[in-house]
Amino acid sequence: MIKRYSSPEEWLRGEERMLGPSRLTHIFFGIIDTYWEWTSQSDRSDDPAMRDALEGYGEERDSLLHGLINDIVIELERPVEEPERPAVLMDASGERVIAPPPQTDDESHFQRFRMGMSGEINTDEYISVAFHRRMAERYMWQSLGTYAATSFKEQVVFLKYLDIQADRPWLRAATTIAYSIGALLLALPTLHTFGAIVSSAWRAA
Repeated sequence: MIKRYSSPEEWLRGEERMLGPSRLTHIFFGIIDTYWEWTSQSDRSDDPAMRDALEGYGEERDSLLHGLINDIVIELERPVEEPERPAVLMDASGERVIAPPPQTDDESHFQRFRMGMSGEINTDEYISVAFHRRMAERYMWQSLGTYAATSFKEQVVFLKYLDIQADRPWLRAATTIAYSIGALLLALPTLHTFGAIVSSAWRAA
């Protein structure tokens, strides 16, 4: 993918027709799984172990992923406008009665995913839900995937591109070392010839 497309924008333009909601949903959960693999061995809090784990994952990827989850949750929690109810209704006998107010749920379904007095979104908790994908929380992780694949397509593609760039770091490092050694070996005859020419010119002078 990296060889075919030099940027996530090119990837999106080149395969936009293939990047439908189902594939993008699959890509989104793959991003979640990759993140969890990097951080699963550490305590999921702001401690040195967590920071050490995230050093390998990458600060940019970490920040972008949590920002994406935050934006999706804000969209999920946006209240849906309900049609206006008439102030006066007719009962079965034809009498005019005052319409009761619409039922409201005082306790948000998402309350356990908030932190502290400010109610900041706990994006790590949402990532945990998306990673485990338990049937009991199916509505939540399916909603995350649906919004990611439809309303946040560009962000999902960008994050996946970063994941591909960082994939198999040891193999990439070994390849880089091998190419460096090869370039050095190829340069040795050139350097030897150059040294011989300089030495000959020096003696002639």
